Order: sequence, then C-alpha cells, then structure tokens
Amino acid sequence: MGVALGFASDRPSSPWLAMSGDVSSISLVGMEDAVLGGDGTSLSITAQSARLDVNTLIGGSSGDAVVDWASTYDDVSFVVGGETIAYEAEVFEVSGTFDITIGSDVSLSGSVVISLYEGDVSLSSGDVVGVRGLTLGASALDGQLFGVTARDVDLGVMLATSAAQDGDNRTWLAFKGTSADLRLQSDLFGDNRDDIDFDVTKASFDVNAGFGTLQDVANNSVINFSGNDAEGSPRSERISTGSDDAAIVLDFDGDDGVQYALNMTATLQLAASLHASGQFGLRRTQNFELTLADGSRQTVDAYLIGVSDGTAQFGRKDGDDAVGLELPRIDMGLGLFKGQSGTDYEDVSWVALHGNSEELKASGSWATFTSTQGRLSFNDVFGTTKNNASLGVADFSGSNALSIPVASNDDVVLDVDGSLGRSLSFDGTTTLILGDDLSLSGSMSFGLETRDLVLSDDQWFQMAWC
Repeated sequence: MGVALGFASDRPSSPWLAMSGDVSSISLVGMEDAVLGGDGTSLSITAQSARLDVNTLIGGSSGDAVVDWASTYDDVSFVVGGETIAYEAEVFEVSGTFDITIGSDVSLSGSVVISLYEGDVSLSSGDVVGVRGLTLGASALDGQLFGVTARDVDLGVMLATSAAQDGDNRTWLAFKGTSADLRLQSDLFGDNRDDIDFDVTKASFDVNAGFGTLQDVANNSVINFSGNDAEGSPRSERISTGSDDAAIVLDFDGDDGVQYALNMTATLQLAASLHASGQFGLRRTQNFELTLADGSRQTVDAYLIGVSDGTAQFGRKDGDDAVGLELPRIDMGLGLFKGQSGTDYEDVSWVALHGNSEELKASGSWATFTSTQGRLSFNDVFGTTKNNASLGVADFSGSNALSIPVASNDDVVLDVDGSLGRSLSFDGTTTLILGDDLSLSGSMSFGLETRDLVLSDDQWFQMAWC
C-alpha cells in the first residue's frame, strides 16, 4: 500500500484530512459476514488494485470548507512518498476493480467508482430534503445475476436516504445503465436447455423510484434531476464510471413520478416452434396525463410497450409440410393505463394498440392465408368510476399521438382516434388459397366502432356496428 496522508487543523477536535494513494485490496469493514434477508444469503464486496481519494473535514458535514491543497502550497502539489495531494474541493471516493457477490445469485466484476454523497435534493413533491448516501459508477462489468449472464455493463447509480429523524425512513434510488449482451443461462431450463435460447443485445435500463415511509405514510416521491435548483445550479447528477471517456448523467424529470424503463434488441428461440426477434421498449411512468375522447384529462399510471422491426414465426416446418404463422416485419405500440389509487378512476383501465405489419402469413398442409400491408388498431376502456360517471376511451389522434421509445432510438407511434369510441379495426390486402381448387385475393377491412346515434325525434342511443 502506498498512501499519502495530509492533516491540517486550527482546532484539535475536527481536523481536515486528505488521503491519496493506491492499495492492493479493499473490503468494506463490517460486511465480511453480512447477511441479506432471512434465507442466510451472504454479501461480499472486495476491490483489487483500488485507489483512495479523500479530502474532507473529520466530523463535519457536506458543504463545510475543506483545504485547497494546491493553493496552500503555492500551486505546487503536496507530494509525500511519491503520492500527490492536490485536491481543491471535497472528495470521498474509492475506485478500482471490484468483485461483488450476493450468495450464489450475483457475481459481477469490473471497474467501479464509489463516492459518498451528502447534500440537499429536490423531490417531485416540491420539497427539498437533506440526504446521505452514495453514488456508484461502473464500467465494463461482466458476470451473472439471477440466472442471466451479463457482458459489458455500464451503470450510474445514486442511492440516498433522508438525513432527517423522527419517523422519516425514506430512501430513493435512481440509476441508468447499458449492456452489450444479456443471455439467459441454459442450465435454468434443465432437460430443455438445448431447445431454448434467449439473447438480448444493446439493452438500456432506467429507474427512478422512492421507498420507505414518512410518518408511517408510504413514500411516493422521487428525486427530481431536471432543471435548476434555487441557486441556478443544474439538478442533474454526473456519475463517473471509472472509464476515462465515459460518465452517466441522471436527468430524470420528477414530474413523471416513478419510472421504470427497458429498451433492448432481443431474440427468442423455442426449439423449432417459435422464433421471435426485434427491438423492444418497455416503460412504466407513474404520472401520465391521459387525454380522453371528450377532451378531459386524467393522471394515470402508464405501462407502455413498443416493438420495432419485429419478426415472428410460430409453428413448425418439416420440408414442404409447413404449419404455422409468420410475421416478417411488425411495428406495434401498446398502451395500458390505470387510474391512480385514491381517485374516482382507481378501478378504471384504458387499453390502446396500433400496429403495422408488412406481411402476415398463415399456412398449413392444404391452405394458405396471406395479408400484406396490414394495419390493426384497438381502443377500449374497462371498469367503473367511484361516482358511476360515464367512461370514455383514450384519444391519441393529432397532437395527442404518443411516441414510445424502442432500442433503435426510433419511436413507435400510438395514434388511435378516440372519436371512434370503443373500436377494433383491421385492413390490408389479403390472399386465400385452399388447395388447388380455390384462390381469392383483394383488399379487406374490418371495423367495430361505438357511436351515439341521434334519431329524428331527438332521442339518441349508443350502438356498435362493424
């Protein structure tokens, strides 16, 4: 171990400390026999070829003045034992190649930077609270977690807990990450391991969430990383990953509430019966403003699924005897929306779907059905309100169209017209062949809509037709 230490003090109780150097290994004190949960799962975190960087006031708090060592020594670095102390601001950081193990389920290694964090954060509720915690940046992590083999994972994580006492047990987690490759381990499938293959490439994942309670009330707030604070400084958090040319920026908008998102390019193979691939986006947003067909708005929880350049084959093919369904290319946007708890709409759900397919082909030993340039849309609402108010479907036409991000950085657009009411429609160019005796082709469309009909005596009623 080669470490330089610097002490300075104008009072004996709270000296300033600076530490700089490389060490052969680090283990977190008190965690050698740490146990997570009631099943005895053990936790181990160690670092090889690690580095320490510390410049702080012992016994102080975030924001306290620290020594500017470079200026103190007339812009000449303070050198001890070959190590340099030239810090100008507060730092408390450990970096190196870490091995992280949690029982038999998680085993990761790679370049990691851990920094202690203490300061004020802005919440989605508008409050500003003092927190303590850490930030973790990781670069090129490899290993396995919960049956998934991961390669080349980059992460930026912030974990913070309220510094207040008296019933404030809130914790917040925010992170962004990317992975070059995720693969389900074959031994998860036992005797079927040779029949199943699931591979994910170019994956990205985002989380911004809150946990714990405040005075026994569940914490529904998240940290707001967007915009500037009261002093004009950006709220975004830049997290070093240990790589010279890479950092991950947390910039979540707190107005969106709790967020979970996953974008990926994936391939799934189930023996010879199913093959599917494409670019996918999955996203959950807590505070989504949903426009209804009558122009009113409701704040809901949104669950969004986007598929771009998707392909799928179902069934089997034995020589010329093919039985199954083929989708050579499909783009699809699906939105599931749920009324928020505590509102009149908490038992109401809205569903909307819009998809385009270049071709759909269903084939058997004696029949073939083909549809090209097909378009499918669906829009409906389910449940009842607390006050038994009438329900309208969601509207995504015009300026209300919803873009759903997918792995390719292209958006899938959900643009179902709410003025059609509860609706289901399909149209495309179709061909039907039955053996050698029948062949039909042409344009086909099908539609089911719900509309209010006004009669000549000014009465009206609602009906559906196709």
